[in-house]
Parts: sequence; structure tokens; C-alpha cells
Amino acid sequence: SYVVEVINPDYMYEPVRVEINSKGKYRARKVNYILTSQVIQVPYPLRMKALSKFRYFQVREQWRLTDFLFNPMVIMMVLPLLLIMILPKMMNDPEAKEDLKQISNMAKMSELPEMSEMFT
Repeated sequence: SYVVEVINPDYMYEPVRVEINSKGKYRARKVNYILTSQVIQVPYPLRMKALSKFRYFQVREQWRLTDFLFNPMVIMMVLPLLLIMILPKMMNDPEAKEDLKQISNMAKMSELPEMSEMFT
């Protein structure tokens, strides 16, 4: 038996085992290194098809705007800047002022005396 392997620098081919008996009959089958007893016949004459193209180098990753925007350093710089610009505009809103006053009044009411004041 012979193993036919096609060596090509650009494409990968599947190896084929060709068995020739003493009477001159031949058969071809796919080479299976894991299940050696499994026989998958291949028609003769052999027609080899490329399985895939070799990739010797990785494709360079392209720069995207979302990668820049979701960068933690950019978020840490932009978020406070936005808060500085948006919060003063929210304070001009009368409803927002009333909400802040209510929250501050609730905080004053719920203040507990200090422990030192309780013992004296």
C-alpha cells in the first residue's frame, strides 16, 4: 500500500492510501489516522481537491471607533466631562431643584444623633 500526499505551499490536500494486491487490483481510500479500521472508498483515478488554503500569517486587526470609545481610559476621561457639562443644565430645571431639596430634607430628618451626644 502507498500513501499519496500532495505537497503544495498554498493549499492543503487530504492524503489517500492506494492499496495494490498481488493480482494487480487496486483500491483507494481516505487515510484516517484516528480510526484506522474505517474504510472510505475514493474513486480511481484520483481527483484531489484542496481542503483549504494555508494561512501563514494572521490578518491584521483593523482599527474600529468602538474599540476606542469603550477603552476604559477614554471612558474615565469622557464620563466626568459629560457629567460636568450636563449637571449644571439639569440644575436650571425647577423640577430637578425640587427633587434635590426633598432629598436633602429627607436626609436631615433621618440624621441620628452622635453616640457622644447620647451619653452626655
